[in-house]
Amino acid sequence: MWYGGMTPELETLYDQYYEMFQGDPDEYIELEYGQQDYEDYVRDIKKAIEQQKELPEVVK
Repeated sequence: MWYGGMTPELETLYDQYYEMFQGDPDEYIELEYGQQDYEDYVRDIKKAIEQQKELPEVVK
């Protein structure tokens, strides 16, 4: 879950993620990201898109 605010960068990543997985990256309750984790969250979403794997699969 993402507990921070939405940015233009995140909107773009959400769109790309949705196109690939038909879901949002913040739908995984087992993952928690707060505003202070913004850089990690963006990095993890980009990694998921690049590897074509859902977010929980790239976050260990």
